[in-house]
Amino acid sequence: MIEDILLFIKVVQAGSIFAVEKKTGIPRSTISRRLDQLEEKTGKILLVRSLHGIELTEAGRQMYNSFEPLESQLNQKLNNIEEEITEVSKRINLVLPLTFSNSFFLPRVGQLLHENKNMELNIIHNFTGFNMKKELYDIAVVTYEPAQQSQKVRKIGKDKEILVCTPEYIAKHGLWKAPEDFEEHIIVGRQTPDGIISTKTIFFPEGKHPQKQIPNPTKLILSSWLEAKTVVMSHQAISGLPLSLAKDEIAAGKLIRLFPNYHLGEFYYYLIRNIDESDTRYQVIFRFLTKILSELNGEE
Repeated sequence: MIEDILLFIKVVQAGSIFAVEKKTGIPRSTISRRLDQLEEKTGKILLVRSLHGIELTEAGRQMYNSFEPLESQLNQKLNNIEEEITEVSKRINLVLPLTFSNSFFLPRVGQLLHENKNMELNIIHNFTGFNMKKELYDIAVVTYEPAQQSQKVRKIGKDKEILVCTPEYIAKHGLWKAPEDFEEHIIVGRQTPDGIISTKTIFFPEGKHPQKQIPNPTKLILSSWLEAKTVVMSHQAISGLPLSLAKDEIAAGKLIRLFPNYHLGEFYYYLIRNIDESDTRYQVIFRFLTKILSELNGEE
């Protein structure tokens, strides 16, 4: 019965049986059957189920309020036991920015999985803002400041966006010499997670230079820096890219940094979690992510 109560709590928190199936892999038919069993044992209707989700009855609300605090205590005790296990097991649902995942995480992921042979990673890319609790992700990394959520949010890294193009682009289309002289150039922009496209572009000084501002000059809007880099490396356009994503090509002469005394803004990598901080899976992923970001910032 305890397991059925914990499953009931998960369904309430997720808002639907389908969301719990997606998270846990438990078939919807099994979840429904166990909820039915719980209602039979308590002699009360706890949930009203529909195609749109679930709704608590008064009896269901009383049960949830009574047992939800106990779930946290039980999870804490289970996590304390897991700390004694040297190998990490169980699947972890990890949300990563596409560019960070493709360029920095996946080239190193074999090391993580070899060191933790029982770990299963489910990597998801999300280009828009999302409700961490409703989606039932375990850990998420985003490059925008998350809206207020019940989950813990932590800054784990920092980068800045710089303007770049290839020498071949300059040879064909000329050098972009002054911020206001953008009309003759194809400039790539990136859509924000909330779908807003800024009406202006700000040039932030690296030193004591004055800040500059121009109307948004972009002619092509993409969802990720990875796509933007593809367009730039094919000599078709100018784009802002994270310094970490462009620095190797700049050092090799394959990219030219435009307006080196300015950048287009700094940003942080934020980590959000649904699982407890003491969960061994969280600790392993956290250490791995922070190690990658430290290497990108030249700290190791």
